[in-house]
Amino acid sequence: AAMFMGLNAAYAGGDNSIIARKACMKAQGAAVIGTFFPMMRGEMPYDSERITSAFENMERACADWAKFWPEDSKVGQVIATGAKPEIWSDSAGYAKVTAAAETALAALRAAKDQSAFNAALPAVGSACQSCHEAYRVKTE
Repeated sequence: AAMFMGLNAAYAGGDNSIIARKACMKAQGAAVIGTFFPMMRGEMPYDSERITSAFENMERACADWAKFWPEDSKVGQVIATGAKPEIWSDSAGYAKVTAAAETALAALRAAKDQSAFNAALPAVGSACQSCHEAYRVKTE
């Protein structure tokens, strides 16, 4: 706890929100790119327990998603953000793509077998891509 408090004090304002967003995105990337897509492609066996674990990791990392976007996190003081200003200026559009991602992830989580999982996963990829294209700064 003392270490976390020190980390917390090391960053000011919105930097903590940026750190939280990045942890959430990292957890989502690990699940989607590291587990879900390889299962769909047959590079690893379908494993409902591993899928559940990946979802649980995402849920822990992203639990406070709605709180990760305060005004003071548009530009980090120490930590760089990959978020475009449009997240704040086009909140209706951002809410729409976020809702689409949540719907796609819920459908994927509801899949009970390989076939349903494979059918649901492309919508997740599409939702992620849509949000990243509109609301994430392109990296080189």
